[in-house]
Amino acid sequence: MPAQASPEVPSRIQIASRSEPGVRLLLSGRTLGRDGKPLAGVEIYAYHTGADGLYRNDRYTPEWPAKPPRLQGTLHTAANGSYQIDTIKPGAYPSRNNPAHIHFKLRAPGYPEQGETIWFEGDPLLTSQQKPAYVVRLQRDSGGVLHGTHDFHLGRPQ
Repeated sequence: MPAQASPEVPSRIQIASRSEPGVRLLLSGRTLGRDGKPLAGVEIYAYHTGADGLYRNDRYTPEWPAKPPRLQGTLHTAANGSYQIDTIKPGAYPSRNNPAHIHFKLRAPGYPEQGETIWFEGDPLLTSQQKPAYVVRLQRDSGGVLHGTHDFHLGRPQ
């Protein structure tokens, strides 16, 4: 089942349960419109691999809706455009040269659906193909949790 944000705090979501193997990751940021101002109510759908680099335990690539990824969820940004995702740091695909990443689909009135992928600074598999604007720096807190920030700019050329 995909994770859904709670009605009380629709801008925060926990995708990976506390028992999910891997290093905890808190990703936060804002959604901004063409004018640079925060956008409220933007739907953010996120999905990623487990720490093992697989989207599904059966090793198949996601196929919607019949075979969705295991770690996924949807939220809506707060009045100030903010969001927070509680999950784990995904792993790189097994036997591939693709760095660890998280996929996003963003939907907001007046904007076309926007897909984005973020990667993580310091990943040895990063190449010049990954746009610097989509590379997130992670910092570990005293409890071992990784924290990163990424702002989504709706209407940005892809």
